[in-house]
Amino acid sequence: HVQIGTNITISDGVISVADGTTTAKGVVQLSNTLGTAQNMAATPNLVNTAITATNGNVTALTTRVATLEGQVADLLTRVAALEATPTP
Repeated sequence: HVQIGTNITISDGVISVADGTTTAKGVVQLSNTLGTAQNMAATPNLVNTAITATNGNVTALTTRVATLEGQVADLLTRVAALEATPTP
């Protein structure tokens, strides 16, 4: 067993590299799947998919907010009209 640096060892002719984490250099596996593993790295494809999904959600929410704003404005107009109506 021979230690080379902090993350590489050689034992019986086999070279091993430690897993990488957010705090240690090392080997990571690429992934196209969302997850919480700290020894896996997102591919550009996964990042693009996440950005596209987020942009779609933002667009849908922006549209919904605009609709709600219109509905609130309509209700305020109706309330103002009711308040302006003289009561008998």
